[in-house]
Amino acid sequence: MQWPEDLIILSAPGMPENHYRIREGELCFRIIYQQSTGAWRKLTVQDVLMHLVWKTSVAEWLYARRGLTDGTALKKAA
Repeated sequence: MQWPEDLIILSAPGMPENHYRIREGELCFRIIYQQSTGAWRKLTVQDVLMHLVWKTSVAEWLYARRGLTDGTALKKAA
C-alpha cells in the first residue's frame, strides 16, 4: 500500500510489515508485527543508497514521488 507520504510493504501472513514514510525530508522506517509496532528510525544516506542500487520497492516509490524513472535518476547521479 502506498500514499504520497507513506509506503507499507506487506508480506506473507504472520510476517512483519515494513512501513516507510517521509517526514521533514527524512526517510523513516518501522516494523509492524502482529500487535506490536516498532519505533520510527531515520534511514542513513547509506540505507537510502542501498535501496536505490538494489532497485527495491522503496526505491521505486521514491522515484515515483519525484516523477523520475530509474534512468533519469541514475543519469543525474552520475
